[in-house]
Amino acid sequence: MMVELNLPVAPLKLSKSGEAIHVVCLLRKKKIRLTPEEWVRQHVIHFVTAFRNYPEGLIKIEHGINIHALFRRCDLVLYDRKANSRIIVECKAPNISVSGLTFDQAAHYNQHLDADYLFLTNGIEHKIFKIDRDGKQLCQLEDLPYFEEL
Repeated sequence: MMVELNLPVAPLKLSKSGEAIHVVCLLRKKKIRLTPEEWVRQHVIHFVTAFRNYPEGLIKIEHGINIHALFRRCDLVLYDRKANSRIIVECKAPNISVSGLTFDQAAHYNQHLDADYLFLTNGIEHKIFKIDRDGKQLCQLEDLPYFEEL
């Protein structure tokens, strides 16, 4: 059984096939294997769409980028209506701490995506950072901004 998260409960459709549990992805609308990290990602998708008003069409799952000839995938990238990447979301399984390594991973992705925010979560602990390029500083936020605030 998946653990309870520090996010609103998502209306997930789960099914079992043998020993594997699958979830119908809230955005892709297809069954995918439910891992602890996917459990967190689906709850984050529900949170940002239902509670922060991000349009589903402006969210990309497992966005692929090339970093020094290596293919990497961001868990989620949230865009604005002009197709600018605004928030990089890095999801970890609930038993993985949100650490400096998690921040480094998202910051590395951001060198290519140039987003304004980094949202790091294991579903229990959340760290949200706003990148202030003018002041050349990083500000930790208490909460994720609403879509309308971008």
